[in-house]
Amino acid sequence: MVITGVSNVINIVGNYILIYGVGPVPAMGIAGAAWATNIARLVGAVLVFRAVHGGRGVLSLRLHERFRFDPDIVGRIVRVGIPAAVEQGLMRSAQLVYGMIVAGLDTVSIAAHAVALTAESISFMPGAGFSLAATTLVGQSLGAGDPDRAEQSGYESGKMATLVMSGMGILFFIFPRFFVGLFSRDPEVIDLASQCLRIVAISQPALAWVMTLAGGLRGVGDTRWVMVITVLGFWGVRVSLAYILATSMELGLIGAWIAMILDLFVRALLLAWRFRQGGWKEIDV
Repeated sequence: MVITGVSNVINIVGNYILIYGVGPVPAMGIAGAAWATNIARLVGAVLVFRAVHGGRGVLSLRLHERFRFDPDIVGRIVRVGIPAAVEQGLMRSAQLVYGMIVAGLDTVSIAAHAVALTAESISFMPGAGFSLAATTLVGQSLGAGDPDRAEQSGYESGKMATLVMSGMGILFFIFPRFFVGLFSRDPEVIDLASQCLRIVAISQPALAWVMTLAGGLRGVGDTRWVMVITVLGFWGVRVSLAYILATSMELGLIGAWIAMILDLFVRALLLAWRFRQGGWKEIDV
């Protein structure tokens, strides 16, 4: 948290200095934004390296230690990591195609899409926090031989995330123009983005369960099922329905966002089924 905070402050200050130019530093425009991001990430990497190798934390590594190749550990990493990597790759490619569908609409729709997504990202922060908590607690409890506590940790994380994100959803639904107005002054963009934000407000409870249950399943190494459910949701629902609703049925951006929330509800139901089914309790990572 601290390292991320420091990196973000450096990124913000660096953006201002390098984009607009301050004192002897020339204005670099969009290239300045890229350089600020690079600098912030480099500082963050150095701080992480120092934290891991500093000898003060729970995890402490030494550069002078000999790291030998361990086939068993490598095999375990691969079994968990490959499905997770495939999941992320297929999810990003689906997001790319989804973005291409939106990009095929008019300019106002493209701008409203970006603004509404940015406004909605405010609710991602508590969701991401509870997802990490679920990953840690579910995995730790199962590793300690307490599957009941692992299951309880997943459900409690989901309930807390749902409570917070549903509250955000209510605010999005009642005051959409306030949130999108933080990022745009164009009346057409605000009108369309407000409609999108109201649509996605309905799906905040589903998004909360998607984030927490997927996090819990990843924590116990059940990355294969998370991969399958993610692919079904993104490619089977979001991308296909976005094309049908936005293009074929000519609903435009509204149709694309309806497809998005349907994807979230489908994934929430599938993840809830997998978590309740309990097969993940038998996984040996």
